[in-house]
Amino acid sequence: MYSFIKTYRQSGYNGYIQVIEIDVDGYRWFYNSNTSISQNLFPCDINKLHLIGVHHYINKDQNLEITRICFTKNKANTLGEYISSELKETDRTIPYYKKLRPFIGKETLFCIGMCVIIEKDNKIAIAKRTDTGEWSLPAGMKELSETISENVHEEVMEELGITIYEPELKAITSGLRNTVQYPNGDQIRFVNFLFSAKYKAGVLRANDNENIDVKWIEKDEVEEFLSGRFLKGYRIYQNYKDRVIVV
Repeated sequence: MYSFIKTYRQSGYNGYIQVIEIDVDGYRWFYNSNTSISQNLFPCDINKLHLIGVHHYINKDQNLEITRICFTKNKANTLGEYISSELKETDRTIPYYKKLRPFIGKETLFCIGMCVIIEKDNKIAIAKRTDTGEWSLPAGMKELSETISENVHEEVMEELGITIYEPELKAITSGLRNTVQYPNGDQIRFVNFLFSAKYKAGVLRANDNENIDVKWIEKDEVEEFLSGRFLKGYRIYQNYKDRVIVV
């Protein structure tokens, strides 16, 4: 974890850096983005841990914006899965990754992301991305001073022009498998939060320049349109609807 913080600081970037902190019954450490969260929990058995929730806070001394993922070994202590919303004054004028790129070039940037499976009448919403040309689930990166739950609602409205009912967390994926290289050579490694949600209101449309097209597809068409990490996310959702998967 400290290796990429050190790299960012040595490059001259002094702004806030997003990091992940893992908490198991009060014992805390920073997540190493080169491994999956389940690997980073070793020697804990991920199958015996219970997710309590996700909490955001600021460490002003080190200029860190921390997303803490909390687990417990004792199910009796589980308070219920939740995502807190305590960061305020969201600044979306300059995306987080664009603030860092002038300092680190095309080197791998660690980011927190989300994607969401939006359902309506047995159909789901998909978007054709401008940057890669692939069909994907609605997705985006968490901005500084923005909670993950705020990020989901903001991205859905900005990209698709619709609103959704309160999204439910379905999976947290991480590690080297979540490294994406874009056509311009930029690399980003994500800790990605997968949600599901029901359509609420609005007309589906490509609402910004991040997507070429958007549409509703039947669920049996998912394998035809989605690929890569987005198809993996949808399969996780289909196979483990009764619990949150952390990998």
